[in-house]
Amino acid sequence: MKKIILAVMIICFIQSNGLMADYTHNIATDGCDTDIQDRGNNSFLTFYGDSLGDFVDEPYGIVGWDAYLGFYKPDIDWRVQNFAIAGWTTDSIYNALKDCLISTTTRKNFRMSNTIVMEIGGNDMMLMTPLLIAMPWKYWTYQDPLTKKEVKGVVDVIVHNIQVLIYYFRHPLIDKNVLVMGNFPTLAYSPTMGNVSDYFASFSLFSKNEGIFFQKWREISNSLNINVERDDQAQNMKTLSEILKFSLVDSNPWMMQLYAISDLFFGSKFNKALDSIGNDLVSKIYNDPTKNLPNDLERIKDRAPGLYFQWVFTNTKNPSNALSFGLYLMQPKLESMVMEMRDKTRNMVPDVKNKEKTKIYTAHNRKGGNYVDFLPLYELMIRDTDCEKYGYCWVANPLLYGDSMPGHVNAFGYYIWANALSQKLVDLENDNDWKYTNPLGYGNDKPNNDPEHKNDGTIEEPDKDFNLAITPVDEHGNDVQMETVETNIDWLILLCFFFGSCHF
Repeated sequence: MKKIILAVMIICFIQSNGLMADYTHNIATDGCDTDIQDRGNNSFLTFYGDSLGDFVDEPYGIVGWDAYLGFYKPDIDWRVQNFAIAGWTTDSIYNALKDCLISTTTRKNFRMSNTIVMEIGGNDMMLMTPLLIAMPWKYWTYQDPLTKKEVKGVVDVIVHNIQVLIYYFRHPLIDKNVLVMGNFPTLAYSPTMGNVSDYFASFSLFSKNEGIFFQKWREISNSLNINVERDDQAQNMKTLSEILKFSLVDSNPWMMQLYAISDLFFGSKFNKALDSIGNDLVSKIYNDPTKNLPNDLERIKDRAPGLYFQWVFTNTKNPSNALSFGLYLMQPKLESMVMEMRDKTRNMVPDVKNKEKTKIYTAHNRKGGNYVDFLPLYELMIRDTDCEKYGYCWVANPLLYGDSMPGHVNAFGYYIWANALSQKLVDLENDNDWKYTNPLGYGNDKPNNDPEHKNDGTIEEPDKDFNLAITPVDEHGNDVQMETVETNIDWLILLCFFFGSCHF
């Protein structure tokens, strides 16, 4: 059956017992005493992230990562150790790793699978939103006009901190595969729909999990009491196709279009299909979509102060606008950094020193391979109409989101995300550098082809009297440190914008 049916399984799996959530002990509930067992076998993916990864089962998604990833590749018995925690930043992951890797005692039961997937940085950017609304130049690295010192921009600091986390996971004694995922846009001011408060309430009737469309899905799926065990998946898909038809027809004529264009239900094509339906919805809500572009938000091209006050005004009305724009700026730098890290960490120096710097231990880490990769996600969630026609490529598609601030995706968004992630992992399974480390769990209960890379998640330990706290080091064995954003007020720049005396 067509891929749209797989999307329906997201909702109907709410009745499932085995795939509702990712059943593993994690940092949030068990501290450093983690367990990689998921449904009786070892997990082969460990997910680090924030609320986007945490809320996959509820309140914005419906099922766990095991189930979502299985929609695209149902032949793989997905098992995910989910360490994504709402509110976490790059510092949160760093501090958790630091606490759990500080000694042999804390490391004893701290287990991660051989492949790390990570989506992080959105909360880092969100915490800087008030600063960036007032002083948008802080997105970029610049020279302080008074001290003449370089001030590192918010984007560069977040990218650097994600790089430190990669170094942590690539430490000679940890030696994990690392797949960094890009960030998502959030709802923002739209040239076709206006302020977020103007349009999201109308879209949320269909996109939010309490909307009429999802309520209809639940009503039908509950009455059928579906069994979703993996062995019955083929029959479930047939049954779910009928649920799809009834729920679409009975809920709303716009949603019926989804059934008619089911061939498009994959990845970015899925988003484009929803965007088309969104435009239809916009045209019915607004007779003239351009009326939502207030006169006081027209671009003022001849004076910097005009652009500055336009920026402040727009973001006062749309607080998530500055967040989405910042993540938009960050994606190219994030991808570039990750690709550079592929080369930098190919041959990590295997020698580690104890705390006293008196002993050296040579780790059995892998050398010569590309064990770091990147999965772009931002472009999958944008509103194509605003991007292609107006250049506003940081406006999220509202049909994919469950809230407006900070911007959590809904069940449709998780479906797109999981499709992209599962496809990437399938591709990496065929990569010569990754295939012997069980990126898809094959041979997870058999001896690994790489004898030095264990399946049980244990961390390689030096001799008992080797006093060592595992901290991130670069490819040369030098320590690397996290950075913080300079939040001081640039009064000179701020005043020049305010009085219109800036010269660029």
